[in-house]
Amino acid sequence: MKANAQQASAIISPDQNDENNHPEIIGVNDRSFFAISSKTKESFYIESLTVKELRRIFKRQVLLPQIEGKTVNFENILYFNQHIYLLTSLYNKKTKTYTAYLNEVSGGGELSLNHTILDEVTLTEKKHHYAIHFSLSADSNRMLIYREYAESDTTKGKIVYKVVSKGLKTLFTKEIRLSQPFDKITVANALLDTDNNLYYTEKEYLKNETTGAFIKLTIVAYKAEKDTLYRSEIAINENRFLDVHLQFNNKEQLICAGNYASEKASANGWEDSRWMKGVFYGLFDMNDLRLVSKGQKNCQELFPEDKLTKYHLTSTYQLNNGSLIVLCEFQNTVCLDGNCNDIRGPIMATIFHVADQLNTSAQRLVNDPGADKSSCKGVLLFIPFHTEDQVRLLYNCNKQFEINQEGVVTAKALFEDPVPSDLVINSCYYPMNRNELLITTYSKKDGNRFAKLYFKN
Repeated sequence: MKANAQQASAIISPDQNDENNHPEIIGVNDRSFFAISSKTKESFYIESLTVKELRRIFKRQVLLPQIEGKTVNFENILYFNQHIYLLTSLYNKKTKTYTAYLNEVSGGGELSLNHTILDEVTLTEKKHHYAIHFSLSADSNRMLIYREYAESDTTKGKIVYKVVSKGLKTLFTKEIRLSQPFDKITVANALLDTDNNLYYTEKEYLKNETTGAFIKLTIVAYKAEKDTLYRSEIAINENRFLDVHLQFNNKEQLICAGNYASEKASANGWEDSRWMKGVFYGLFDMNDLRLVSKGQKNCQELFPEDKLTKYHLTSTYQLNNGSLIVLCEFQNTVCLDGNCNDIRGPIMATIFHVADQLNTSAQRLVNDPGADKSSCKGVLLFIPFHTEDQVRLLYNCNKQFEINQEGVVTAKALFEDPVPSDLVINSCYYPMNRNELLITTYSKKDGNRFAKLYFKN
């Protein structure tokens, strides 16, 4: 099935996904892509489709393996060096040991029961802390195994990261001690570069009589070859930070972007109300965390009559002219009589012109389905698609916003004649290149299906 568009065309899979519950595309090669869905504590579905025509090659259920009679916990599944790896963990109450495992999934979706132990730690205190994460390096050529733990709730936290190469060979292991216990510090946004260096953010929770509760936000880099830790605090005269993202650009720099809360919010409830005051960015040299550029925008002063509550940072993009686009969206969950609905609302799009640090702008983008509301089903969510010179925000209800390098926003239809007419864009998406985007869609007639969007240059 094909649909014509002003800026895009689409191919919709001929195969319906009956079990397509919260799908996730995990990897793509020249001929096919892989996706998982319908995750439970015991199993998940894995499938493969052709990249060209989106025809299903296989779909099967995978049962999570059992070790010593206990089902492991799903942690992640990665497509790494043309292999699919299932990452799991298990806690042994008798030995008080956490163990992380790897099982390979074949190209046909069959799970090998032969597991590899990737990480293991024993914590004897009752109130201990443990979490483990798996991700890929910036070039996707190595796997990052990142564990945070503490022997008790009063001891200083530790993080351990391991770098695993092709063939599951461990290249590097390092333990880093934190300055506070985990109830006073949060570590997030762990990134691994091509030289085995680790980068992350630290939120240290503090309190005093003058300002009440506040946060000290720090960027940290561990340089593996030098065995040296670098730190750089985010100093913007604001200290009630909400969301923070960290990412690389193509100039050996780190981009740190985030939003912060209004001082008018309750001192004890500003993280819950998420009354956003503004957004910020910092650009850092990856070698020593030297600050290259920074900026912030007070969004609240643009809308003095409105409360910008429940705003979440969703994404940050750097365009080829150096401009940064920071997107924050209203998100809320409302529950009544046991039924919960996700509500999505306006987007605050802030554009920082890095070359001119005083030149910033912000706009609130509202998706109003208008006359198409009757045919628009589901949550009014958006999918961001980033190219070198613009960002597109794709909505269901046949709508898109385009933001160019100068910050100019254009609203237009996504499809002139969508097929089927009640086509709804779901939250799953995977950019294949600068012109192609894999997504999932739903219509009353055709149900859940994968689709591929082509954008014109």
